[in-house]
Amino acid sequence: MGVDPRVNTPVPFRVFMAQGNQEYKGLHIALEGLALLRRRHPVTLVVAGPDPTRENSPYGRYIAKRIRELRLEGAVSFPGLVGELEMISHLRSSAAYLLPSIIDNSPNSLCEAMMLGLPCIASYVGGVPDLLTHGVEGYLYPADAPYMLAHYLEKVLTDEGLSADLGRQGQVRARRRHDPHACTQQLLGIYRDVLNDSGATLSFV
Repeated sequence: MGVDPRVNTPVPFRVFMAQGNQEYKGLHIALEGLALLRRRHPVTLVVAGPDPTRENSPYGRYIAKRIRELRLEGAVSFPGLVGELEMISHLRSSAAYLLPSIIDNSPNSLCEAMMLGLPCIASYVGGVPDLLTHGVEGYLYPADAPYMLAHYLEKVLTDEGLSADLGRQGQVRARRRHDPHACTQQLLGIYRDVLNDSGATLSFV
């Protein structure tokens, strides 16, 4: 089924994750936070990428077990691998983006969510704090604290004004950071510095 990337109608209480079939992506932490939130709100979680519950792996079996134990059947969905347009559609139809990674460096999906103006909740790991400022473009929480994940998600899911402001701030920062002209000039500058140090010259054929 085709999707229209121009659609921009977030579904209330719909949260999106870009991947969850590897332990370090922290889906098990997200499930704990989701269970806490669902005591008060009809939150749903969409997790793109391979469905771990259909993989015959220890982590996949654990995730399937936790979904049952936390009574999250029907609250978590796995659309599978998605293409560019589908990813845009999923992001734009979500009320918030979640990055619960235990380990991460410079997650592209977080940058993409910010580019599209989503309020973002992310774990305070690796290079994530260099991409998102706590309380300005979204919120950061300790990676092993699902109750803090739930707390910040609740803030953005229940306050439309706050959510919109965080999304706007994130979009401004992301578009500045990923400006094609600025990125090209920066890359050329790096090459020039390297070549200058080596005594070579930079030329284009």
